Amino acid sequence: TYSSGIDGIEYSSVEIVNGPGAGQERALFAGCSQSGVILSSLIHLYPIGSDGSPTALPVFRPLSSYVATDVCELGAVTGDDGQFYLFNSSDFLGPAITQTLADARSCAFDEATGTYAVLQGQPGRLTTGVPNGTVVTTMLGGLSTAGTKAIVRIQDGIAYAALGDAGMKSINLSSLTTISSIPAPATPAGKNPANYVTNGVSANRDGLVFIANGAAGVYVAREDYVTGALEVLGSLDLNGSVNFVEAVGEYLFVATGEGGL
Repeated sequence: TYSSGIDGIEYSSVEIVNGPGAGQERALFAGCSQSGVILSSLIHLYPIGSDGSPTALPVFRPLSSYVATDVCELGAVTGDDGQFYLFNSSDFLGPAITQTLADARSCAFDEATGTYAVLQGQPGRLTTGVPNGTVVTTMLGGLSTAGTKAIVRIQDGIAYAALGDAGMKSINLSSLTTISSIPAPATPAGKNPANYVTNGVSANRDGLVFIANGAAGVYVAREDYVTGALEVLGSLDLNGSVNFVEAVGEYLFVATGEGGL
């Protein structure tokens, strides 16, 4: 949380992006500001030093809707009225390329095509080719509840989508067909089904896929190198509600709400 002259600012996503000069890195945060009961979406861009700490106050950019839900490379999405923004790489202050996409939850950059994929909700669907390619929307299902967490990540031409009540799916970005899917975890007797949904997903270079399944913990699946089919190897109970995972090298970062990181 970043303190300011208003009631407060909360961040929902962060991305490390290259700066305009060699060796320069910046942290791009998506989130919202709150003044009383009014929420307004925004992004903050911090220059960061070699130790990863901010070296100056952030560049501030207000966006449409209540909350900026995700950032990816130079792109950002907001929910509710649903906008995708593509910013100028040098200063983030000039005009942004925008595209209206209802209930945009998450975005990912496709290096192969130089375009973005946006995961939308109600119902779950993946829109590819944003903003300057051949824009195609593929229905995936799930994400039937407003305001719930959702994530899309891209690696080696495959999109991995966390779809809440519909579990997760992997999609071939060339054919836009579903390669494999893993359903949301079963809800134990007497428990709230809203706590047993797929909130996030991350894949590493070794063919492992990590799935944030709320109160059911982290599921680990292996991807077949030939067919791409996913096989669940097991799960890890972290005594919290897992809402985000990120595989980085040999490490897995897991956010568990009140249980911390």
